[in-house]
Formats: sequence, C-alpha cells, structure tokens
Amino acid sequence: MHNKVSAVVSNNTKELIASIIIDSDKTTINKDVEFNDLAKKMRDLFPEGRKEGTTYYWRDSVAIIARKLKTLVAKFNAKFTEEQALEATIKYVESFNGDFRYMQLLKYFILKTDKNTGEIRSDFLSLIENPEDSDKLNENWQNELR
Repeated sequence: MHNKVSAVVSNNTKELIASIIIDSDKTTINKDVEFNDLAKKMRDLFPEGRKEGTTYYWRDSVAIIARKLKTLVAKFNAKFTEEQALEATIKYVESFNGDFRYMQLLKYFILKTDKNTGEIRSDFLSLIENPEDSDKLNENWQNELR
C-alpha cells in the first residue's frame, strides 16, 4: 500500500522563498540603495497619515515600498526609470484632486494581488506603459461615479 505524503508550506516559508528568488535575480542584485531611494521619493508624493476609515498608512515603510518595486522588476521584468516612476506617481495622486477616498495605498498602487482571484495588477506600471491615457484617468473615474 502506498501512502501519499503531502507537504503544506506556510505563508512565511512562501514569502521567504519568494524573497530569496527576488533578491538573487540578476536584475535586482546590488540595487537595494536605488530601490530604497526611489521608494523614499515615491512616499513623499503620497499623503501622510492613514487612509480614512482604516488602520493602513498611505505610504507604508521604505522597506515595503522598495520590496514592491524590486518584485516588479524581478518577477515581471518591468523596466522604468526613476523619472517615469515619479511622474506616474504624481499623475496618480493628482488625478484624485485631493479626494483620496478611492485612491489605493502606495504599496497597492505599485503591485497588488487579489487574494480571492489571484489576479495581479499594477496601476503604477499601467501609467508608465500608457502615459497618453493617464490624463484621462481622473475624468473617467469621476464620470463613472456620477
């Protein structure tokens, strides 16, 4: 009789493995300072404090934001300059005209995985790859709410 053995990997172990893979990717090795510097600059463009009605900070930590950026580059082969990253962030924040109720946290603007569907999205990369459409961002979501 053959017994099937199945292993269960904890979320911490999954995160550790993902971290090792991302940190050892040839496109991200020795670039922690660059990711941290960009993360600081992007954080400065987001509102301070917590998102209204939540316990979540708009900006999160430099380490979390840098990890999200590094993940985009390593896992999705994303390519962007610092200038493109900052421009996309400015356009995103400004598109809400100070009414941030429907704006994503910075970490989710960069990269978000839907827990239910597993769908991955990056409004950050969408703005970088479609700069001509970013001017329409504010008009579209406000019209949809009306």
